[in-house]
Amino acid sequence: MNRTIYRLLRLNHGVRKWLGRQFTPNGLVLLGGLFIFGLIGLDIKRSLSYQIFMFLLAVLVVSFLLSWLLKYFRPFRLSATRRLPRFGTVGVPLSYRVVISSSSRQRRHGLMLTESFSGTFPRFESFRQIVRPKKNAADVRKEWSRLLARLRWAFSPAIALPPLIAKGNTEIRGEVVPLRRGVLRNQKLT
Repeated sequence: MNRTIYRLLRLNHGVRKWLGRQFTPNGLVLLGGLFIFGLIGLDIKRSLSYQIFMFLLAVLVVSFLLSWLLKYFRPFRLSATRRLPRFGTVGVPLSYRVVISSSSRQRRHGLMLTESFSGTFPRFESFRQIVRPKKNAADVRKEWSRLLARLRWAFSPAIALPPLIAKGNTEIRGEVVPLRRGVLRNQKLT
């Protein structure tokens, strides 16, 4: 039973990270609306909310197709290079430079830059130690949240990019707050 719960928690963690990377806040609202109207509109004879569901589904499908087209048939290419300092201090914001090169013929507006860090998910043994018999669910949730927070390496807020220069370089400042000691491994910029 514990292994099944652990796998569900791991799946939930992975899905939440994926949703955060793949969808904008407006996209998450669209998904929420799709879920709600999907439940409300199950009985199409008693409710017209299935029409809203179908409209939201159509918007989602069109946005997926457009994002796929932009991903594989890129009308513009961006590349980013970090210039990180060698050392940082836990809990102290670390400022660094990012140079973004654009190969587009037009200026680009409204882009966001986010950092992804290689994180670790707790092992099953750690989960089993937290979920011991004779513990109430509230204490288990608190300990699990603390364990997830301890395993997090750093925090970096998303950066709203200024308009990017056509066929040129734009330099911006990024900020990361290290939360643990050790080597901070950046996975990617998105």
